[in-house]
Amino acid sequence: MILNSYINGLSLGSVVYIFGRCLDMTLSAESYLKLMADDGALLNNGLRACRKNLLGIGPVIYTCVDVILIDHALYFSLTQMSNIILVHSIGYYMVHFIMHKKKEFIKYHTFHHKFNKVLVPSVGNAVSTEEFCGAYMLPFVVGAALVGPSSSSFINAVGLISLFNLIIHCKELEHIKFLELFVSPKKHILHHQTHTKHYSAPILDLEYLFAKTKD
Repeated sequence: MILNSYINGLSLGSVVYIFGRCLDMTLSAESYLKLMADDGALLNNGLRACRKNLLGIGPVIYTCVDVILIDHALYFSLTQMSNIILVHSIGYYMVHFIMHKKKEFIKYHTFHHKFNKVLVPSVGNAVSTEEFCGAYMLPFVVGAALVGPSSSSFINAVGLISLFNLIIHCKELEHIKFLELFVSPKKHILHHQTHTKHYSAPILDLEYLFAKTKD
């Protein structure tokens, strides 16, 4: 059981890493070459962080969640998947907000914001260990504990969130117009470049939802 869970977690992390690298060198080839030329050392450090997070830390946490919190019955629930995405969006927002506002936590987010001029999809996972655990993984753990999702529902939620995390760091998609409900590459890249007070990522734009509730 534990071995199967770890293999599933490693497989998921590997797919995200490989897909991100494929996007870097195809869709985002121009930005990738520019980043490599401008600051190859930063790019290499970012990719090293991606491997550590997705292939090292992620599978271990996934294993714990899968063994303890996941319902392994064979069904898929759109409601469960949506609830995991919602919980993750709120959890990420809260941690991201704290890493911008509380000086004792800013240091954990500094590395990710070194990518402030040229972004490529893999940058989405180029974060410190503390940020990866607190902003990326912890909301999944909380979501699984609250929702008790099936394996399929959980994996699909993780997959969608991981996909959008790559998309919003893709400068070549900056011109594509998204529904206001969602975080677009334009919104998130602007946050990187100017430190705008937009802390939502990678799917639901909570700032937009907050504004709508005040109308």
